[in-house]
Amino acid sequence: MTGESILIVEPDEVLLKTMSEQVLSPYGFKPLAAQNPEDGLNIALNNGPHLLLLHLSLDKSAYLLHRLAQADHLIPTILVVDPESTHLPIEFLRWGVRDCLVHPFTPEQVLSAI
Repeated sequence: MTGESILIVEPDEVLLKTMSEQVLSPYGFKPLAAQNPEDGLNIALNNGPHLLLLHLSLDKSAYLLHRLAQADHLIPTILVVDPESTHLPIEFLRWGVRDCLVHPFTPEQVLSAI
């Protein structure tokens, strides 16, 4: 998957920069970045990333994934969840979620999930 674009939707600017510059870029991935679901939706629709790495609340994640599905634009997704998020709606699987990472995570876990 090296060389392919990965859209990171992460509200924490420091974590977003770290993921882009220290985890994805050194391994040849082209990171795209958004800090909110609206920007993530626009970037996804306009740039067609190969993978979506999504770290938002479940309701904001559902909003983004549902809007992508409505646009017939399903993207394989790795969902970053907090430890207390034990149940995910089944729709998330229909909307492209392929894996979950529990926050906090290591760079190795991210690369393994990709």
